[in-house]
Amino acid sequence: MFHVPDSPWDTDNQLTSDSDPTMRIYIGDTSESHLQNEELPVASMQSKTAPGGSPHEPPLFDATPESLIQDSRRLIEQARKVQDEVVNTIPPEAATFATVVSPLAQAENLLARKSHIIKLYQAVSPDPELRDASNRTKKLFSDFAIETALREDLFVLINAVSKGSEKADLDAEATLYLQTEHRKYLSNGLGLPAGPARARIREIRKRMSELSIEFQRNLNEDSSGIWFTSEELDGVPEDTLRRLEVGTADGEGRGKLRLTFQYPDYFPAMDFAKNEETRKRVFLGNENRCKQNVPLFQETLLLRDEAARMLGYPNHAAFRLEDKMVKSPYAINSFLQDLRSRLVARRDQELQKLKDLKQSDLGDQSYNGHYYLWDQRFYNRMMLEQRFSVDQQKFAEYFPLYTTTMAMLHTFERLFGLAFVEYHKEDQSHARHVWHDDVRLFGVWDSEDEGGAFIGYLYLDLYPRPGKFSHTANFNVQPGFTDSTNTHHHPSTALICNFPAPMPSSPTLLKHFDLLSLFHELGHGIHDLVARTTYARFHGTMTVQDFCEAPSQMLENWCWDIGYLQELSSHYVTGEKLPEQMARDVVR
Repeated sequence: MFHVPDSPWDTDNQLTSDSDPTMRIYIGDTSESHLQNEELPVASMQSKTAPGGSPHEPPLFDATPESLIQDSRRLIEQARKVQDEVVNTIPPEAATFATVVSPLAQAENLLARKSHIIKLYQAVSPDPELRDASNRTKKLFSDFAIETALREDLFVLINAVSKGSEKADLDAEATLYLQTEHRKYLSNGLGLPAGPARARIREIRKRMSELSIEFQRNLNEDSSGIWFTSEELDGVPEDTLRRLEVGTADGEGRGKLRLTFQYPDYFPAMDFAKNEETRKRVFLGNENRCKQNVPLFQETLLLRDEAARMLGYPNHAAFRLEDKMVKSPYAINSFLQDLRSRLVARRDQELQKLKDLKQSDLGDQSYNGHYYLWDQRFYNRMMLEQRFSVDQQKFAEYFPLYTTTMAMLHTFERLFGLAFVEYHKEDQSHARHVWHDDVRLFGVWDSEDEGGAFIGYLYLDLYPRPGKFSHTANFNVQPGFTDSTNTHHHPSTALICNFPAPMPSSPTLLKHFDLLSLFHELGHGIHDLVARTTYARFHGTMTVQDFCEAPSQMLENWCWDIGYLQELSSHYVTGEKLPEQMARDVVR
């Protein structure tokens, strides 16, 4: 998945330097010994000069809770000042793209450039006070977006430009910008007569923003889990058990292990726990966590429906799909119904095979004829092992996280003519350019053959920690854009993942599903880096939402190529490549 930044101008997406950077580490050599923290000794890598000098240092992450709030208010005031100036100096009859839309767009670009960093803290900062302050800034930016989208004086000017004759002379991106800007005002009620209806739309938008922020904060801050005995966790891999919290003699978990609902705990339990009751408790516990979000979700559904109907749509789906490629709920439902009709027979066949496997595993006396949701990952894994000789634990030994990540980046270097250059953690300024010591930072350039131009920055934040965004996603840190002087502002992007942290005895090892997930999110990151747009709102993955997954999904195909899986692999102890037969078994 990718994370859609809360644009300071978009009210529809809710709930939803101090050192020389030119001497770094190139990706080219991906050899590795299985060190405790997966750190590659500097001597084993090539130290080179970056293809070209970086035009700016990486963003700083040295904010305080107070500075986040102050900076947010300052940015909002600067943008509001531009809006007021446009309104006060340009009458509707003189409104053009250059006099109205361009200055507003440049103000949006600059606001997005700073606000994305400010809002990132809530997803990644180890400091709860910074996360809380960042969440408060999201409300400030959202309130400003709603205020902007309900300014009739701005709408009058945008509407005049939209109806003007110069539209035919605009380039494609400028045309799209004008269309989306015009729709923004209409979707927030400015097409309605002034009065109670508009006021109600404003109330709904503000409340939905509050609900969205609270919903995500509850998920990020959730640390719930279940205490189990060792016997109840029979079958769960030993490397997972070693990571679990051990109950104290005087605590509720005395003699037990605490399994959380974070990915590194949840998936191994669902894949390998032999005890069906354990899998059931883990599955239901995960599905029912953050119960405080249920009323938030219910209220959001009602508000979405109310707003859509006030704007003249039959429902929220029709409203949201109007500017998507698919256009209508009817098109989606027709596609899904056709897909269902084609797959139902095959589904029934596969389900029966899984039921037979469960019956064989439990025995006729224990099998009750039912196949539950908490059975799926366990018996699907067992079926792959028995029918296709796929042992994901053995497979993972050939894909240590650090080596695999470097090899993937090397693939992107070859595919797209890029050069990834890692910043040493030993650099004095490194800590100020990342939000946590686990984060790896790369400068990205065109390769020398492609001219060696600087492209942007890539962050890899791969391990879980308290309060961190708990899934796997690509976050835009700074959007790229071209300003009014034709200067290109370079992007920064981050992969926020939650792979198990390395242990003293072994590095983090990736199963095939993990490879797919990592390659997918790196695909989003590359899309974010190589995009070149005039306007920040269209940068990288901030394109039409039903298209933006396509590049990453296409790049996932490398993980189904036998030869590439072998090329990507390196056994964490021996350095040997993945055996061809094991690669074939996984692919088939």
